[in-house]
Amino acid sequence: MWSSEALGRGTFTSNGFVLDVDANSRSGELAMRFPGRLGLTIGADAQEPFPQVDEQFVCDDQFHTQHPQGECRYAFRFACDRIPHDGDVQIFETRLSIQTSLLDSHPAVRMSAGSGAPIGTSHSDPSKNQADPSNNQADPSKNQADPSKNQADPSKNQADPFKHPLDAMAGVRVMDSPILGVPMVLEHANHRLAVLLCREDIQACVAGTTATASLRFFGDFLEKGVICRVRPWLVYAAPGVSWDLAGLVRMLDESPVPLSA
Repeated sequence: MWSSEALGRGTFTSNGFVLDVDANSRSGELAMRFPGRLGLTIGADAQEPFPQVDEQFVCDDQFHTQHPQGECRYAFRFACDRIPHDGDVQIFETRLSIQTSLLDSHPAVRMSAGSGAPIGTSHSDPSKNQADPSNNQADPSKNQADPSKNQADPSKNQADPFKHPLDAMAGVRVMDSPILGVPMVLEHANHRLAVLLCREDIQACVAGTTATASLRFFGDFLEKGVICRVRPWLVYAAPGVSWDLAGLVRMLDESPVPLSA
């Protein structure tokens, strides 16, 4: 089930499996961390800024984040929902939605392998992130005002999955997939992670090379007020667990389209 205790952060746990999501990382991207040092980031295409998160919530055991347009070219919404499945793999449906108030805009978002910056380090308001010890060093008066916050339970810092950086592509192997609808497969220490797309979303995606390990979504003209959305499935397999990606792509194609973003 999902839990959320800080701005932009969500953690899914089930029978020892843990997925961490942080939409408030220092890099300005939304970072997802799977077991086996596998990770994905979702951020802006090229060098333009990515909308900052201002709200997160859990609804019907789905994790949502909201990113208003602000000074960016578009607003962004993210949702993640676990798909029930009889096999041993973990399947999550993500929903990436964009909307703009501009009259002439061609926004795009990019999903890339690796998380880049340390997960859980705030880029918008560092004072809200108590998990990063650098914040306490920057302002010692905060520690003096209430030292119990730092000394109450040191084990929490050691166990906090958001504390430790996941280097982008450090030791991760990008695997080619001949299956239509499987544009990206990552492997590290026998842990595997695949991105699956339905027939409709393939048209909205441009896959990079195995060297860049990224997927570009949208990028066409976006009419003011119109919501564009894709719903990639993320499939994780632990060491020794087999998967049938072709069968899962068929399952995705036959699944109903969620009504909400």
